[in-house]
Amino acid sequence: MVNQRTLLGAVVAFAGVLANVLGLNFMKHVGAGEGRPWRLRRAAFLLWCPAFALWAAGQLLQVVGLWFAPESVVATVANGAVLLNAVVASRLFGEPFAVLPPAGAGLGGWLCGWDLLAVAALSLGASLVVVSAPEVDTEAYAAPAVLSILAGKAFLVTVAVSVSTGLVFTAHAA
Repeated sequence: MVNQRTLLGAVVAFAGVLANVLGLNFMKHVGAGEGRPWRLRRAAFLLWCPAFALWAAGQLLQVVGLWFAPESVVATVANGAVLLNAVVASRLFGEPFAVLPPAGAGLGGWLCGWDLLAVAALSLGASLVVVSAPEVDTEAYAAPAVLSILAGKAFLVTVAVSVSTGLVFTAHAA
């Protein structure tokens, strides 16, 4: 049986994801065609501000979702952004979205080129996580326990890998 609190958290988080995708795509749409998008005309800027507010509200809704559901559920529900962005971007900007698998591309091309299959797999996985999620952990950690987690080897390795990967990609992008 689905925990009602977890389900509420998933719905709130998904509403946040929807607001994020709509806000980001609308900001992109308003800035489209601008030679220098960071210097929007006044009229475009007045349209960009509500889009930014929508995006910010989506971020807030995802945080609120964490009050009701575990982080594993909220993070998994955030995969819905892939589906929503695929639909919105294909409609708003004409970006390709393969509803059917590519013909004659072989198994690799079939698996990698079929957008609908990828979105369906992500959605199924997210649904399974939401349905099977445990109740929200209400255990509070004392400060020494938090410090021992943050000073642990696994956390430090994760931070080191994340930072070095970011630096490598930033250096190659420049």
